[in-house]
Amino acid sequence: MRIGLDFDNTLARYDHVFASEAKQERLVQKDWEGTKKQLRDNLRSLQGGELLWQKLQGRVYGICMSQATMFPGVSQFLMRCKNRGNTVFIVSHKTEFGHYDPTKTSLRIAALDWMKSNGFFKKERFGLSKDHVFFEKTCKEKVKRISSLDLDVFVDDLEEVFMEDDFPDINKILFGKTYEGSNYSILCENWNDITNEVLGPITNEECKELAQSILDENVSEVRKLEGRGNSRIYRVVTQSKQIYALKNYPDLLIDSRNRLQTEVQSFRFLEDFYLTPKVVAFDVDLNMALYEWIEGKPLTIIENEHVDQVDQDHRVF
Repeated sequence: MRIGLDFDNTLARYDHVFASEAKQERLVQKDWEGTKKQLRDNLRSLQGGELLWQKLQGRVYGICMSQATMFPGVSQFLMRCKNRGNTVFIVSHKTEFGHYDPTKTSLRIAALDWMKSNGFFKKERFGLSKDHVFFEKTCKEKVKRISSLDLDVFVDDLEEVFMEDDFPDINKILFGKTYEGSNYSILCENWNDITNEVLGPITNEECKELAQSILDENVSEVRKLEGRGNSRIYRVVTQSKQIYALKNYPDLLIDSRNRLQTEVQSFRFLEDFYLTPKVVAFDVDLNMALYEWIEGKPLTIIENEHVDQVDQDHRVF
């Protein structure tokens, strides 16, 4: 499969960067909270607001580019694409320099440096070829490039890209939470939905590849455990017969609670008291963690004796 991806606000996330810079420039109040789109709309409603917005964009996409983060779910998507042998292209509408940017920072070099620092070009990470990254001056040139790549699907956060007359007849996935209503694209509000739409549900074999990327031991088998709620739990067996529990946490755009970070920190605090499994390894971008495997069986009914047993076994406080 040949997959095309937009860059700004599709792979790279800037909401927090725009908010921080806007506060620093006193364009909004210090307690202002909101998305990039909300900030843009607020500024454009002011006299001279379009100029303010363009200056802010030049700063965020340029000198502040290193502060951007990957959208939750992008890392798993790209890892699965690499492991499946899919060919991934990035096509971005991005000029060489930002409007009214006194630093004259190259937006394209800043974007490439950001990709490099986030493992886009590392073989052991996403394995993307630099030759598959394209920056175009205009939206029309972007569409022309997309047409030349013989893609099966393209993901973008702007529907107007899909509505260009020359956009090719391929699967179009619109990434965003607002939708005016048209037949131009499939709407996905998060990367979990995009991944399912493009790649389908994750398999045990793909989880094995992901587990291997964060574990120093050779993994021989991964099996999903049923009935585990929003998080997905897998039993991981290594070639040396070590057994671990792999936990795949919910997409942070679906559930904003950083459950991986919270559980890893809590488990590390409590593991010396033998109250929790030990943390073996974790990957924040993949949103996955490996824990010590503890044999047991789920309780269908919790009775007083079970509570008493816990109290007797863990009187450490």
